[in-house]
Amino acid sequence: MKRFWIIAGIAVCHFILSVVAMVQSFGMGMSRFDSGAPPSPLEQFVAGAHAVLSFPVLFIFMRLHGDWMRWFSGLAGYIPFVANSILWALCLYWVGAFVYKRTVEASHAYQSDAANRR
Repeated sequence: MKRFWIIAGIAVCHFILSVVAMVQSFGMGMSRFDSGAPPSPLEQFVAGAHAVLSFPVLFIFMRLHGDWMRWFSGLAGYIPFVANSILWALCLYWVGAFVYKRTVEASHAYQSDAANRR
């Protein structure tokens, strides 16, 4: 059950960051829309963060030339965002568990090796 809550927490954080990055990027772009000014470094960073956070699910849907919006209309439009966040959470959890397991194994091997030298 602990694993579920860790994955859910990561997914919620990712979802919030994704939505905030998307809204900020859109808002920053609209504020300079009439002037035609180039994007600021902060705007470029936020847009880049949104691009990274929306990969891979939203990236795939965007390549479908707008047809995906027909599948997910209304509140169902959040489904790709939630699916993307869950995918990120599962991958981050798996990588974290793998690194933790390898670190613990290396630590135990080092400790047993040090004990054998005495």
